[in-house]
Amino acid sequence: MPKMKKAYDPWERYRGAVVGRMFVLDYGLAELAGRMGISVPTARKYIKDPGCMSLDQMRQVNRILDIEAADARDLLAFK
Repeated sequence: MPKMKKAYDPWERYRGAVVGRMFVLDYGLAELAGRMGISVPTARKYIKDPGCMSLDQMRQVNRILDIEAADARDLLAFK
């Protein structure tokens, strides 16, 4: 039986960076949500699907988690 290919997720690399920085900084969803001024379910939604964030919100996440702009650009998916 052939191996099934994993579905392509264009946000996988960026999500990994966000979750990794949250782990390093010891931030939970509540901490991130509080610093962004949003609810915990909304923060969870943004991490699950970064594509639903506006650029301003993505910039805010990058600032909070100290992710450099150049690094974030390299992690974003372009088609």
